[in-house]
Amino acid sequence: MTSHPPSTAIARVGAALAAALLTPAALGASTEPPLSGPVVSLALPDYDALRRSVEVPAIATVETLKLRGRLSDNSLTIEIRGRRLGNLVKLPLLKPPDGISFLGCTGNAFLSSEKESLQLVLSGDPFSLTCGLSVREKTRVELALLTRVLGVRSEVSDAELVRRDSPDSGPVLILTALDAHSGTGPRAATGSGRYRLSVQPGQTVFDYSLAIENPNRSKMTYAVSLPNGEAVQVVTTPCSYSETPGGLSFELVPGANPIRVTGTLPGDQFRPLLPSDEQYLVLENHPMLALTIDSKARRISPKETGIATGARGSLGFLLAPGESVRFSTQKMHVFSSVGYSVPALRYTVFFPSVGHPIVEAHLTLENMGSPQLALDVPGRPTYLDVDGEPQLLYRDSAGRLTVPLGMGPQTLTLQWEAPPDLGNLGDTAAVSLLRLDSPVTHTSVALRSHPKWGVAGASFSRYVFFPLNVAGFLLRVALCAGCAVLFIWLGLGKIRSMFAGSGFLILSVASPVWLAVPALLLGLFASRRFGSRYPVVRRSVTVMTAVFVAVLIGLAIAGTMSTGSRAPEDLLSGAQSGGSASNMPGTKLGKEAGVAEGFPARITLPGRLVDDIRFSEMMVPAGKSHLVRCLLLPAFAREAMVWVVVLGFTLWGFRNRGELGGLVAKSRGLSETQSV
Repeated sequence: MTSHPPSTAIARVGAALAAALLTPAALGASTEPPLSGPVVSLALPDYDALRRSVEVPAIATVETLKLRGRLSDNSLTIEIRGRRLGNLVKLPLLKPPDGISFLGCTGNAFLSSEKESLQLVLSGDPFSLTCGLSVREKTRVELALLTRVLGVRSEVSDAELVRRDSPDSGPVLILTALDAHSGTGPRAATGSGRYRLSVQPGQTVFDYSLAIENPNRSKMTYAVSLPNGEAVQVVTTPCSYSETPGGLSFELVPGANPIRVTGTLPGDQFRPLLPSDEQYLVLENHPMLALTIDSKARRISPKETGIATGARGSLGFLLAPGESVRFSTQKMHVFSSVGYSVPALRYTVFFPSVGHPIVEAHLTLENMGSPQLALDVPGRPTYLDVDGEPQLLYRDSAGRLTVPLGMGPQTLTLQWEAPPDLGNLGDTAAVSLLRLDSPVTHTSVALRSHPKWGVAGASFSRYVFFPLNVAGFLLRVALCAGCAVLFIWLGLGKIRSMFAGSGFLILSVASPVWLAVPALLLGLFASRRFGSRYPVVRRSVTVMTAVFVAVLIGLAIAGTMSTGSRAPEDLLSGAQSGGSASNMPGTKLGKEAGVAEGFPARITLPGRLVDDIRFSEMMVPAGKSHLVRCLLLPAFAREAMVWVVVLGFTLWGFRNRGELGGLVAKSRGLSETQSV
């Protein structure tokens, strides 16, 4: 054995220790290649939360829970079906029931009894489990669910199932025996029916409303037969149903079950659907059909049936089981009628200085269903509006103006040019008005004319107008008669005096201004005859004469300014003249066919004048067209007639100077005698 000195041994140990510390393993260096890219460091709780967020959730759903068998002989079974997702193994199903045992379970799931619940252990997807139930009490079974079940069904023949939801403990299934003491089965459903048949040309439409009451606490099947061969189109009910040969089958829920069935009835006989004494029938028909009824059922008012009907003449019946109603139809023929009425029709006829008269008609209509109105316009239509909205001018194959109508009240405004063309030396105008297919309750006509014309006479319907009224005529007769008496007193002679009074009367008809002449003569005579005795008379006559002369001068000046400052063509406002409406902007109507460029423009007629001539008529019959006849004379013709009358009177009445001189001398002698 070789010995070494202590210093050499210590040096060897230090070298070995240094070599060991400098090795890669001792330094913690990894032999794996270094990571490339960014490196994220997470705490362990955060990593677990991230991992759980991407994991598939473990859930399970019980889709159906079905009870079968009989409760009385303890042969109940429970069937559970559902689906699961994820790795869920156990699902709490029921609270441990008292007096109930689960026997002979089969399926790909099984039950596990825990301390506070029965766990459903899942081993597949979908899962199912069928177990037999052994119950201690054969009148009532309670199952308290710990999980939500989508559908619960009971096929227990001698018990009914009621589901009670509790917000605290969850849903509870209660299976109660049906009349366990008497041994009877489920109670029968009761109901009432209300039937409505609408007989129309070609088909009969039915609407059945059934109210079925399920007195049991579980669902039950109820069959409704269709004994009339109904073709069912729509069934509306909150419960499920299916079609069966010759009827319908409903799965009634406990309580009230409203059912509505609509469709068509192929035959002409009706029998009720339900075996109930509370069944009502309403039979309504189209207005063009008449019904003949053959039935022994009790006839009641349609209001007593409780069935809404909108037809007039509906028939109501109270039906008992086994009764029927047979009906037959007969087509009715409809009288021709007009679907609109005209309460008011207002015309305005304007006679311009030259050209065609313009007629404007305002119609107030009550339309009850006519789609359009065809108007035979006696002239050339230029404007039409309905309720203030301008309409294009269309005409049918017969050349009549067609107006589209809506329902209810509406107003129409129509303008046209009447055929007669007025001459310059006067004319007799006959303007035709509209001919309507409906009577007109109230018709009014207003005649307006240019100041160039003087209306010597007008007529409408059975009315004739002359420019005279009763009071004015009596005043004129009185003044002219007084003037004739004055002339007789002056010695003019009875014949000449009456002729002079008639001349003044004729002149006053042409112009009321001529009444001033006899009035002034009578005033002057009264002043001369009674002025010396009664000074008040002379002053009054003087003042009245001065006022009369001033009024006449003012009227003459006003008439000259009003007639001389405006041209006859300016009476129509704007740039539209009363002669021809074919130059209106926006409207061009061809002679052969109506061609419109935009909507037609309305001609604005002058406003109401003082000398308007107005007519009115009540209940103008349908199909009758009235004429408005008017005799127009120019103003210069009236003045010429007046001056001819004055000249003739002068030449005939004072044909020699001796009479005129004798009259003047007599008047002077009378004045001198009065002054003495």
